[in-house]
Amino acid sequence: MNDLPYAFFDDLFSRTTVLRPLFEHEMLSGRFGQCASCWEENYHDKQLQILDGRLIDVFCLRYSTKTSLFSAKFRARNMVVYYAFNGEVPKIDPKLHRSLDKYRKERQGMLYLCLRSSALDAEWIQMFSSWKNLNSLHFFALLLDPSFSSWKIC
Repeated sequence: MNDLPYAFFDDLFSRTTVLRPLFEHEMLSGRFGQCASCWEENYHDKQLQILDGRLIDVFCLRYSTKTSLFSAKFRARNMVVYYAFNGEVPKIDPKLHRSLDKYRKERQGMLYLCLRSSALDAEWIQMFSSWKNLNSLHFFALLLDPSFSSWKIC
């Protein structure tokens, strides 16, 4: 495995860190272990928070205490988190599309959408579903609406 290029390991670990820590991989010798150790020390997520229709915050979450640098190379996820606390569907801020486009098109990190509210309308659904590079959708909201009661869980 030491003959494989670092680019192969970088690609492998950029995908693996999304799923699980690399503790066991670090113990291996050679390029594989060195690259795993480097990723374990440096990987992080970028989070974009949308509250009531506006982008309110962008920050990085680090998973290691060994570094305080946030190199785009080691980004595992770009997480867009949607909140609507008052229970009403918020209007989309006109600046939101442009703000999100900048981050959404970043090549490093998988694009995740985390819905922390079920207050969505067709306009929000259209915007979120238009993201061609969306890798994952997480839904963390209570489904109290009667229309959800007919859904079957497989």
